[in-house]
Amino acid sequence: MKKNLFFILLKINKLISMSKFCYLIIVAFGILNFQGDKRQEVKVEIEFVKNGYDDYKVFARETIQKLQIVLNSDEFRKSIKNGIFLETNNLNNSELFETIINGYEVQCPEKYLDNNVSCNKGEKGLINLKVRTIDNSDHKKWLRRCAKKPRRGSTIGIDGVGDGVTAICPQRLQSWSASSKYGDLGGHFMHEYMHILGFSHNKKKSKSAVYQIGNIVKELIDKNN
Repeated sequence: MKKNLFFILLKINKLISMSKFCYLIIVAFGILNFQGDKRQEVKVEIEFVKNGYDDYKVFARETIQKLQIVLNSDEFRKSIKNGIFLETNNLNNSELFETIINGYEVQCPEKYLDNNVSCNKGEKGLINLKVRTIDNSDHKKWLRRCAKKPRRGSTIGIDGVGDGVTAICPQRLQSWSASSKYGDLGGHFMHEYMHILGFSHNKKKSKSAVYQIGNIVKELIDKNN
């Protein structure tokens, strides 16, 4: 494309003044550079597994729309590129950003027991969030932690321990929906999705990529809400 543009500009040079010709060169190569820097936008989809979100699907879908806007923003890209993260699976910041945007889930079975939910088959730029609420089928410790007030020892949700489905405490979902706390739900989605991408927080949780990137998403949704 650049080669063809060069020959076109040479022909135009014979018809116009040098000042206009120089202006056209600047504009043309500015367009080419813009196209070269243009990134493929990531798409975020949500699938509801089991019941639990029935009364909160609108709130969840609105949160997903805001999450998608954040992930495609320059603010998010710069926050990842300039951040300091632990437990990144030996990825540098650029590789960490690409891993998130590409959306290649590590936890992704072929189907689930309740209904046949398709996984991301490796489609670049697709984040496929599968969500449910914590219920009696989960370990009792999670039910106890969900029942506690937000403090040390309580929990917000779990990533499913390998099944690729992120689960949230129904109490949190109800509270956040009533208060329109899109940032909190979006940050939760991102935190658990980082687990689904294969990241963990076994050391300093607050410094891990999982926690920090979840917090970045929350802050950006709140800022732009």
